[in-house]
Amino acid sequence: MSGNDIPLPSFVSHAIHVVTRWQLVIRNTMADKADDIIAHPYGRSFWIFIALAFAYGFIHALGPGHGKVLAAGYFMTRPGRIWLGLLFGFLTMGFHVLSASVLVVGGYWLLGGGNALSGAGALYLEPVSFGLVACLGAFMIFDTLWDMLVAGKKELESSEGSSKGNGRLWAMALAAGLVPCPGAAMVLIFAVTLGIAHAGYAAMVAISLGMGLALSGVSVGTVLFRGAILATMTNHELAYRLLHRVLSLLGGLIVFFMGGILMLGSLHLG
Repeated sequence: MSGNDIPLPSFVSHAIHVVTRWQLVIRNTMADKADDIIAHPYGRSFWIFIALAFAYGFIHALGPGHGKVLAAGYFMTRPGRIWLGLLFGFLTMGFHVLSASVLVVGGYWLLGGGNALSGAGALYLEPVSFGLVACLGAFMIFDTLWDMLVAGKKELESSEGSSKGNGRLWAMALAAGLVPCPGAAMVLIFAVTLGIAHAGYAAMVAISLGMGLALSGVSVGTVLFRGAILATMTNHELAYRLLHRVLSLLGGLIVFFMGGILMLGSLHLG
């Protein structure tokens, strides 16, 4: 099903149009700096190129995508801290850009061209990545239900910052980030093709930081939102526990269904 089959509210369509237009403007401005970077590899244009890459990554992450929904779903499932929200955002986007970089560089040098994202590697990575996300969502649901049925009155915060909780965060970030970032790939293909690969590699770092900043904002916002809701129930233990479980179950369901829908969509498109 294409995006045109689903009617969107006018303000959403306008926001998507603005984000898309600004991405195009930034990419065109980056392209204008290429000749000067060739002549002066680390001159003023190089640093403008990197700054634009950071802005491109931030704006790119504001557009449609599964990362923001997964971040919100993940941090609905457990007590979180601000630093974990920041870590999740930058880790996920770091993996997202790294996977695109590996495919582009591998495709360019091994297959003789820069269109690596249209190859079999990307086609397999998408359903695998989304399938892993769905599995993590299913595990989060099971973990919440198991806690409700068996664990009794253990402290809700006992898993916060634990090695198990941090392991799940790394697993979610890796699973979500396995899908290559098309925007980053376009920039790197452009840079490598024109012989300014050093600027392209530096731009990948800048893009991942820009995207990570945007996704971290969603993660931290969810942490604060969840904490604020639960804080209203601290004097009512039963209501507090019930709300904690409902939020945890809701987060797992969001991650599970989003991963499953995206996996089925990628298989259909493939």
